[in-house]
Amino acid sequence: MVNESKSTLLHAVRWFAALIVLLGHAGMIARQKTGGGAFAWAYMESHAHAAVVIFFVLSGFVIAWSVDKSAGLTWKKYYIDRFTRIYSVLPVAILFTVLLDYIGGQLSGAYANPLLIPQDHHWVRLLVNLFSVQGFQGYRVQLGSNPALWSIGFEFFYYVVFGLIFFWREIFAANLKLASVVVLGMFALAGTKISLYFFIWGLGFFAYRAQKKITLSAGYFWLFLAAALLVNHFVVYKGLGRIEYLCDLSLGLVVAALFVPAVPPLGMIRFHKFMADFSYSLYAFHMPILFFSYFVMMDGRISVPWFSSGAVVMCLVLSWVVSVLAEKKRFLMRGWLMKYAIHQSGKLEPKS
Repeated sequence: MVNESKSTLLHAVRWFAALIVLLGHAGMIARQKTGGGAFAWAYMESHAHAAVVIFFVLSGFVIAWSVDKSAGLTWKKYYIDRFTRIYSVLPVAILFTVLLDYIGGQLSGAYANPLLIPQDHHWVRLLVNLFSVQGFQGYRVQLGSNPALWSIGFEFFYYVVFGLIFFWREIFAANLKLASVVVLGMFALAGTKISLYFFIWGLGFFAYRAQKKITLSAGYFWLFLAAALLVNHFVVYKGLGRIEYLCDLSLGLVVAALFVPAVPPLGMIRFHKFMADFSYSLYAFHMPILFFSYFVMMDGRISVPWFSSGAVVMCLVLSWVVSVLAEKKRFLMRGWLMKYAIHQSGKLEPKS
């Protein structure tokens, strides 16, 4: 199981990775608008992709924890939990992106620039992102000003495939051949890139299993933290032959190792949990907010760093509001779906 210190670490890693993504994308859009970065400390801005890799490993760890701590967890409840986790926010983020892009398009020509926002197949892009298949076969099907949704498609696929593997006996009536064909078919349908990154996601799962069997002191935590920082710097600025997957895999390995040893008390428990609670909303909403801020709202009389700081704060506040209105309501959606599933199961039971 996971004690309070490790739970706090997971919260801290989640919200800090989301913040790094936010800062990285703020820098990216600032350069598109002004030709310069958003902040003087551009080092933080260059790690947005690395933060997404950390999200994948963290997700694998948390999923392993969730299926382990839930006694009597069924495959139906697992899928309802995962579906509501994604879709309590994703449709709202898509609607928000479409509406904000429409408003922005009336005010700025940047929204008509194909180098910034795709101008074709709008309905296809909308449906592909809505059904979370925007990363299949190596494509990143961008929806308007919100390219960040690509990783949500990866995440949703991993939830689906993990469920098929973990609950294969119940889902496929212990037919291993059928289970293997379906799972391999899912990987073939998704394509090479998603399939390869499933191994990085799975590092988190194996880290959870390892920390249950291996006892490592908190001294190893500091050692692995230093290793993670060094490897992250190396893969971002040096690279392993510039092969993206090898860079991401090496980072994923040390991040997974960080979750294995005991964690010293970190403090600020409520703060880390508060920030982590709206990290998903922050990830899903920040890009259209940033794009609108820089290309519609930006005032030349305000310096780029000051404006960027305001845009970042606006993303944090609006994302928190969304989390209260949508993300935290996933438990209501979960309850409705569970009642429906139970009701349908009752209909299928033979009458005596």
